[in-house]
Parts: sequence; C-alpha cells; structure tokens
Amino acid sequence: MATNKILAEILLTEIIGLCFLTTYFRVDNQSTVTLLVFNILFLSVFLQLAGSGFYKMALLAAGNMFGTVWNYCFHQLLFTAVTPSTPPNMALNMFYTVAYPSLNSLWVLAFWSLSLSALCRPKLEVPKNVP
Repeated sequence: MATNKILAEILLTEIIGLCFLTTYFRVDNQSTVTLLVFNILFLSVFLQLAGSGFYKMALLAAGNMFGTVWNYCFHQLLFTAVTPSTPPNMALNMFYTVAYPSLNSLWVLAFWSLSLSALCRPKLEVPKNVP
C-alpha cells in the first residue's frame, strides 16, 4: 500500500513537471512564470496544511493542470483572433498585455484559496453556557 502511494506521488510530481514543460514550450513564458508563482504559493504552506502528502500533491497537480489548460486556451484565443490575412490588431494586443496577468491572478488565487480551505485544520470551539 505504501509503495502505491509513493508511486502515485512520483506520478503527480511528473505531471507537475510536464505542466511546466508544456507551458514553456507550447504556450509562453508568462504562463510558466504564473505556474511557478502558483507552486511557490502552494509549497510555502505545504507542510502546515492538514492531510496526507498524496492529497496535497494531487491538489497541486490539479492546479497545475488547470493552469496549463487555462493558459493554453487563453493563448490560443488570442492567436486565433489574429489570422495571417488580417493585420495585427493593436487594441487586441494591448488587451492581452493588460488582461493576461489579471486573469491569471484570478485562477491562481481562486484555486490556491480553495485548496487551502480543503486542507485547513478546523479549530473546534467549545460553546460556553451563558445563563
């Protein structure tokens, strides 16, 4: 049983690495930096979170896969809007430059906070009897 968990954690680590390679070679450098920031945020609280290492790695790998798909779709949206037959649209490039970091921060913060809430240690408060 422990061997299966170790093998699954190795597989999840490889998925995270493949997400980095995919965003670096298939999307752009901004996406790779966004995934790096997401991983740094997640790993900064990795040991303090409750749950098994497998569960934490699974959430981190899911976040990396979500970010890779998000960045790939957004990047393809820009490049399908600009076809070789039309001249490059300066307004679209400006929108991409401004909106891309903002939209990336939305998914990073949303997924990071959801994973934190899924892995937090609940504090039990004992209600006090008030006469």
